[in-house]
Amino acid sequence: MACIGDLLRNDDYYLKITPEERRKEFRALLSDAACPFLDGRTARFIDELELFLASGLNIEAYDRVYMHHLEMSTSHEESGQNNGAD
Repeated sequence: MACIGDLLRNDDYYLKITPEERRKEFRALLSDAACPFLDGRTARFIDELELFLASGLNIEAYDRVYMHHLEMSTSHEESGQNNGAD
């Protein structure tokens, strides 16, 4: 079985495939590895991991940004519900 580290190599195969193909392979490998542990939440985990890796942030900074976004979206939803009740 291939491992995620294989995608980081610079051999001829990985130099020739497109970034989209590398992303697809990464997601498939990660899904195979995580599915036994995460079951129905595997896709969500992969999405979140991809966002984290693309952000360039460390985990603490990413958590702060995520929590801020969550707070903003929650307050926006609450204000929309309050406006609709008037």
